[in-house]
Amino acid sequence: NASERAKKVEDMMKKLWGDRYFDPATGKFSKSATSPDGKKLPRTFCQLILDPIFKVFDAIMNFKKEEAAKL
Repeated sequence: NASERAKKVEDMMKKLWGDRYFDPATGKFSKSATSPDGKKLPRTFCQLILDPIFKVFDAIMNFKKEEAAKL
């Protein structure tokens, strides 16, 4: 329902901002910049929002048609 969806969006917004990190190996969010195995993790916003935007921008600006089509 709508209130549950709004709650999920609100929770995700909190995870995107500040010193929050996402570990793709475990699929979990963390307040620690290192994973349990010692790997350095990028901030959630950078990993899930900025990096994909930069990849699209780079593919388009450098005429990488095949890569841009995949994105």
